[in-house]
Amino acid sequence: MTAAAILAETERRGIRLRTDGSMIDCRPKKAICPELLEAIRERKPELISHLQQSASRPIGCARPPEPHRRCPSCGGGLQRDDADNSPCFTCRWSREHLWPQGPQ
Repeated sequence: MTAAAILAETERRGIRLRTDGSMIDCRPKKAICPELLEAIRERKPELISHLQQSASRPIGCARPPEPHRRCPSCGGGLQRDDADNSPCFTCRWSREHLWPQGPQ
């Protein structure tokens, strides 16, 4: 198994890999099968190198921050999929399910 395949498999299983010097810490340990553990041991130097490089990069540098947008009804934050000047999910859901004819 290649180092890239190991990283993809650990991500798929929800396993977090961290490095501390020459050691690799895997959490949660229960999610690691013996075959995956053996593959991690075989590719340990490559994995440590990759983990150290990815840890040194700034988080979120690939995408600029989104402008802060607010729901016009409640003032809560809007999600990425919400259109500008539209109510947030909670307000839309409330209008559709709790007050279909409007608040009374």
